[in-house]
Amino acid sequence: MTPETNRSPATTGALTWLRGDMHNHCERPELLEEHLAGGVERLDFAALTNHAQKPIFFEQHEMIARGRELYPDFPLFFGMEWNAAGGRHANILFSPSTDESAHAYALSRAYDRHVEGSNPDIAGALRQLGEIDHPPILFFNHPQPGDWSTEVVDEYLSCPVPVPIVAGLEAVHGHQAQPRGVRLDHDHYPGCAVGGLADHVYEKGIPLALLAHSDFHVHKQAKAYDYPLGVFSHTRVGVSGSSFEAEDILAAIRAGRTCACQGHWLDLADFSISAPEDGVPALIGDRWSSPVAADLTISLSASEALQSVDLIGRLSSDVTTSIIKRFGPQPAGVTNQTFAIPPGARGHVRLRVISESHERPAPGQTAPKAFFTSAILLG
Repeated sequence: MTPETNRSPATTGALTWLRGDMHNHCERPELLEEHLAGGVERLDFAALTNHAQKPIFFEQHEMIARGRELYPDFPLFFGMEWNAAGGRHANILFSPSTDESAHAYALSRAYDRHVEGSNPDIAGALRQLGEIDHPPILFFNHPQPGDWSTEVVDEYLSCPVPVPIVAGLEAVHGHQAQPRGVRLDHDHYPGCAVGGLADHVYEKGIPLALLAHSDFHVHKQAKAYDYPLGVFSHTRVGVSGSSFEAEDILAAIRAGRTCACQGHWLDLADFSISAPEDGVPALIGDRWSSPVAADLTISLSASEALQSVDLIGRLSSDVTTSIIKRFGPQPAGVTNQTFAIPPGARGHVRLRVISESHERPAPGQTAPKAFFTSAILLG
C-alpha cells in the first residue's frame, strides 16, 4: 500500500476540500526541509506545532520563516502544543502575522503548566488569545483516556471570549505507525467514540471540528519510525470556492467544516441535508432547522471495500447519541445512500466510515482505518 502523493483538492458543490496536518514537530532546525518536503507534495497546508515549554520552541519563528521561504505558495501556520490547563495537550494555531510568534511565546510564558512561573488558568489563557486582532483557534489533542474530561471541555467552552477560540478535537490518535497510536480503537477512543467527547459538544448545539494529524517527530525517526506529514492521518477542511487564504482555513475549522481521515482511501462526494421546498442544503458544520421533512444525502467514493458506514447522532433532544443507521458493508467504488430527517428534528448527525482493509502503509502497524465527518447540527 503506497501513500497518495498528488495534491488535488476535491470539490463538493460549494466546498473545496483541502488536506492539512496541524500537529507535528521538528526540534532540529537542520531537519526542517526533510520535515516539510513530502508534506508539501501530499498536503495543501500545514502547521508546525512544537512543544511550548521547550527551548527550541522559542526559535520556531526562524523555522517558520525558513519554511515559508522554501515553499512560498504553501500555507504554513505558526502553531504550538500547549501543556494546557485542566487537561494534557492542546494545539493553538495563530493567524499568520508579524506578531504570531510574540503572541505564542507570551501565552507559553504566562499559561503553560510546564513553564516555571506560569499560571495555567483556562479563563486567563482564552482571554489573552481572544484579545489578539485575528484570534487563533484551539483544539484538544489526542484525547486518550484520562487526558480530557467533559467537565474541563465544558469549562473551555463556557469562557466568554469575543470570537470562539475552542474549535476542534482530534478524533483519533497520531503516531499512526506506532503501537501507542494504533491500539486505541474507534469504538472506545474518547475523541470519536459514540457518545464521547465530540458528541458531548454536539449535544450542546455547538459546532466542533473533528481532526486527524500525524503527530510526526522528524527528529525521532532513528528511534521509532512514524508516518511523515500527509502519508496517513490528515484533516480535510472545506473552504468555499476554489481559491483560499490562511484565514479561510481557520474560519472553516472554526465553523466545524472538517473531516478526520486515516489514509487516502475515501473521498466524500456529499453529506448534506435538504428539502424540496428549500434550495439551500445544510453542509457539514451547518445547522439544519425546518418544520418539514428533509433528506440526508450520503455519497462516497472509495478505493477499498467498506466494512461499515455509520450515521451517528440523535434526532431528538430527549434521547442519547447512538448509531442511528448502519448501512452495512459496501463494495469499493461509489456508495449513495439517503436517510429521512423528520420535521422538527433536534440533535446532530455525523458520519463514520470504516475500511474493510486493515492495511496501512509499510512499515506501519495493521489496524482498522476510519473516516469521520464533523456534524451537521439539527434544530
